Amino acid sequence: MVEHKKNKASGITLIALVITIIVLLILAGISIQMLTGDNGILTRAGEAKDTTEEKSIDERVKLAYLAALTGGKGEATEWKLKQELNKEFGENGYQLSEDLTKVTIDNKEYLIVGTVQPGGITIEDLQTETTKPYLPTGFNISSKEDEQSVSKGLVITDGTNQFVWVEVPMTEAVYQNATRNIIEFTDAEYLKIAKDLVIYSGSTLSNNPTSLADHLPPAGNGIPDYTSDYKDMLKSVYQNGGFYVGRYETGIQGTENATTSARTAAGNTTQVAVIKENVQPYTYITWGQAQTLAQGISSGDKKSGLPIGMQWDLMLRFIGKDGDTNSTDWGNYRNSVFNLKQGSHYAKYSNYALSNTWKAYNVNETGYVVSSEKKSQSSNGNGILCTTGANTEKNSKKNICDIAGNVWECTREKTSPNLSICSIRGGHCNTLGSGDTAFFHYGIGVNDNASNGRISCFNILS
Repeated sequence: MVEHKKNKASGITLIALVITIIVLLILAGISIQMLTGDNGILTRAGEAKDTTEEKSIDERVKLAYLAALTGGKGEATEWKLKQELNKEFGENGYQLSEDLTKVTIDNKEYLIVGTVQPGGITIEDLQTETTKPYLPTGFNISSKEDEQSVSKGLVITDGTNQFVWVEVPMTEAVYQNATRNIIEFTDAEYLKIAKDLVIYSGSTLSNNPTSLADHLPPAGNGIPDYTSDYKDMLKSVYQNGGFYVGRYETGIQGTENATTSARTAAGNTTQVAVIKENVQPYTYITWGQAQTLAQGISSGDKKSGLPIGMQWDLMLRFIGKDGDTNSTDWGNYRNSVFNLKQGSHYAKYSNYALSNTWKAYNVNETGYVVSSEKKSQSSNGNGILCTTGANTEKNSKKNICDIAGNVWECTREKTSPNLSICSIRGGHCNTLGSGDTAFFHYGIGVNDNASNGRISCFNILS
């Protein structure tokens, strides 16, 4: 008899397969939930990471406060705290609350554990090894944050007049000929300083003077001897690493909203001169009148006056406009286009004559101001004269305004012909910015009036 063996099937049944898949899905769901749920591993890991980062930021805020407290010798001031926060998070990486109690970083608030005093910046805080701005008697540092930095243009004020610090670094790169740490200022040392500053500034004055007279107009015939003033300026710049310059063109006090001209012709200068925003420029004056006004503007315990020509060039170097060959796009020339600042006024300069009428910034004048507030290109001999600071949109560099165009500025320097008492710099509202650049200058005589505008003065404190 033959036996037959049954073949035994191997593998799994369909039911077992389904059950296995279900179990795997359940396990996968549990795993995913454990990883990504509200209490999941990934979520909790992310929360731990966020918590760690927030604790780190909180510690950095506390360290910044402690550093400000130490630097303030037991008193943390707003300015010192901001300096420390800048080091930790960058100038734009945080926001300090108005009440100075908390800091917001990445939309999260961090409490400042301690008291912060508002303000607190001192002139010593701004002094470095290469520049040492000083504070004349009666002056204070501007309360505006963007005006409290040497590199951005430090502004000081006596409540009316405003000056800006022009940095001229006390470094070997600037003074390649002058002895460092001069104790006795001899004529030979003054010459070396003058030579170095001419080279550094890019001035057109002689870069190898045999005497300071090579930079100054000859004394006599109504021209004063500038030698003493020049030495004072050189010594001050050398020792302090800079000087102050008027923030605006010199204007006439009380003319902020005037609709008629305070001056219409040359004559006496009884109006009070000021260096402030939104006033009419002091027009129709001779060099002597400009110098007297410059010397008379409040300067505390320091000397003020029309700048030596080299200082104008040092100012251009500071604002990054040295060697500028065309100032049209940032100045106020007849071919310039810019928006007038709110609150400013302007007067037409038509056919080489200044109008007696001053109009508000948003009043249209065909061919001069169009589309409300916008100065247009003008034809030959025309333009608009603006109140001080009207073109801060373009003609404000490191907080120094009205440099290019608007009205001529007056500097003391040797020019051709030698009988010229000084130079006029910076161009005018009825000229072209491609010709009368911010750097451009030419000489005028002792009794010359500014027939095509004003000879203005940037005042210095040295």
